[in-house]
Amino acid sequence: MDKKRGETNKPRPKIAIIGKAPSSKDLAPYDDDSWEIWPISDSHVDMPRWDVWHELHDPDYHKENSPHHWEWLIDKDARKGRPLYLLREDARFPGSKPFPKDAVMGLFWKLLNDDAFCYWTNSISWIVGHALLHEPDTIGLWGVDMAQNTEYSGQRPSVEAILGFAMGRGTKVIIPKESDIFKSYRLYGFDTHNGEAYVQLRTRSKELKERVNLCEAQANEAEKAVQRLSGALGELKAIAALNGNAEEYFKTRLEKIKEEMTQMSTFRDSSAHTKLILQGALQNQDWVSSIFLHGN
Repeated sequence: MDKKRGETNKPRPKIAIIGKAPSSKDLAPYDDDSWEIWPISDSHVDMPRWDVWHELHDPDYHKENSPHHWEWLIDKDARKGRPLYLLREDARFPGSKPFPKDAVMGLFWKLLNDDAFCYWTNSISWIVGHALLHEPDTIGLWGVDMAQNTEYSGQRPSVEAILGFAMGRGTKVIIPKESDIFKSYRLYGFDTHNGEAYVQLRTRSKELKERVNLCEAQANEAEKAVQRLSGALGELKAIAALNGNAEEYFKTRLEKIKEEMTQMSTFRDSSAHTKLILQGALQNQDWVSSIFLHGN
């Protein structure tokens, strides 16, 4: 390829790969003839111009879900002889070409621990690899945001790895500021540990943790109080239902509570709820006895 270019003195191409993200798709260099335009998938409806097209999805999916795209794919005249690359050779699409998967992967073989490089998680990665077969001077990505918190965020590392390889080969890479590719927005260490925003975040986090701990402690105490009061209330209900000798009941009941308290202390961790109820019942005895037994 170099030899051929040397003979014809043909400059190395600049290839613009176009996705569908509206934030930067329209910023691509459509009006600059020095750029080849390589779009993807079903964005042909509003594409000002293009040179090479890639459809790296199962075409039959579009037949069922995007009929207009299917009709465009099978219409050779709509493509005006320009290349259309599909996953594999398919006679239903006149003039189409199978994507050169092996040639693209061959650029990366034995780069990683002597094993075949296999990190192709999305169409953009494949297309960047395909562009590298043409030894471009520049590769630019427009309409390829791969923003965080979307399905594309998990695919972005593969694109960045392929672009890193491209830069290592001397290819210039252009990424619009609207894209998340090659962006962290903060410099680790310099911005994340000592920056004003990080200090404020760390201070706020500490405050919230302290408040959470306080609330948890208060909630625990409130729960214990509820359980003790439940025990006291249970005793009052039992007393209210008495038809016999209250004094005899108190003597028997007091001994029973103390006995159960002794037993429960052996199983403190597993029986904390019952123990607290018994504590509430026991603590309530003095008040109840002052009413029923006149303080005796």
